[in-house]
Amino acid sequence: MRLTESLRNTHSPSIITEVHDYANFLLKELAQQRNLPKSKHKLAVERYNAVAEWINSAPEGSTLSDVPINFYPIGSFATGTTVRPRGKDEYDLDMAGELQFPHNQVQDPRTIVDVFEERIRANATYDRIAERKTRVIRLHYAGDFYLDFMPCLPDELQNLKDTSIKVPHKETESLYLLMDSNPIGLSLWFKEQSKIVKYIKMALNERKDSIVAPIPRHTYDKKPLLQLLQLLKSARDFYFINDEEGKKQVSSVILQVLLGKCYDGEQNLFISLKDMINRIFNQYYSETNPTILNPINSNEDFAKKWREEPEKLGFKKFKGFIYHVREKLLEIENTNGGYSEMAKPFRELFGENSTKKTFSTLGDAIQKNTETKGSFITGAGTLTASSASNTKVKGHEFYGTK
Repeated sequence: MRLTESLRNTHSPSIITEVHDYANFLLKELAQQRNLPKSKHKLAVERYNAVAEWINSAPEGSTLSDVPINFYPIGSFATGTTVRPRGKDEYDLDMAGELQFPHNQVQDPRTIVDVFEERIRANATYDRIAERKTRVIRLHYAGDFYLDFMPCLPDELQNLKDTSIKVPHKETESLYLLMDSNPIGLSLWFKEQSKIVKYIKMALNERKDSIVAPIPRHTYDKKPLLQLLQLLKSARDFYFINDEEGKKQVSSVILQVLLGKCYDGEQNLFISLKDMINRIFNQYYSETNPTILNPINSNEDFAKKWREEPEKLGFKKFKGFIYHVREKLLEIENTNGGYSEMAKPFRELFGENSTKKTFSTLGDAIQKNTETKGSFITGAGTLTASSASNTKVKGHEFYGTK
């Protein structure tokens, strides 16, 4: 049995305590604060559409004019789990340009990248900010984000329901190979795991015309699994704040697959995160030959780069991060002397500024409610004036409040 296939089988039910209710409230608030601002999301959508429009307007007679192209968001923009960058860091928008051409008729995969890059650089603005990477053409929008454009081909051009693709991957400057991937399928799988309606509805029933699939709408009303991924990505960003390579090794797609495999519908964010991290820790901490397959394309193994490293430094960084999160969550759960004690492990998980703002928001809300009718925290992590089956808010002095 694959490791990721057994993650669900290690779950043991948790007893919900008062600490769990408070931690759930704090995690929900923190997830809201880590959401990308609506203005930034709008700007990303505009630039995504502009890139697609520019490529689609290629001169008649060119390859990109003669062959239909499907454009669609991938990664965090496809799942709605992009997180607010820290400090001056930029966030990324990933999009694919799927040229509707048989991959088995391509002699040199590099030519696919060349034709897209040539068109992109024909725009003077894009030419100044374009950079070719291993799989993508990156556009650096200074101060905002960078857009990673991934050229690709359908795996089965005639199979209209198959979302698998072939991606030109640069092995060396002169050698490109076609690698298996399925970002649409992975995004839809993750959305299905979160028990919500699928946002990405690709028009795969027709490939005669180019398609520009919309980016999911901006929303703060996210289901627990999406919030959990945002929280774990935020914890990763803080843990590797001075280690960019470590952040790359513990990639968002790896966290997405592992959480999606573990999630069992639990609504309390703290209990769910604790249980999932424990399962991941138990499965991987003693492992030496990790495998993390794309759940809808077994030809794509996200842990391959870990196994290929002689010292497996990337895998060691991953295990160190999981161990750190596990220990901090245990500290939160073992809080005894007041909820202000949660501040230290929260701070070590998510950073000083995020923790201070989160606890200050909670303190302000509690003070406002207790001055009127008294406050209670529901199991869903919201404040209410009703005492029925809810946790009474005590008069603690919260971190970040006077």
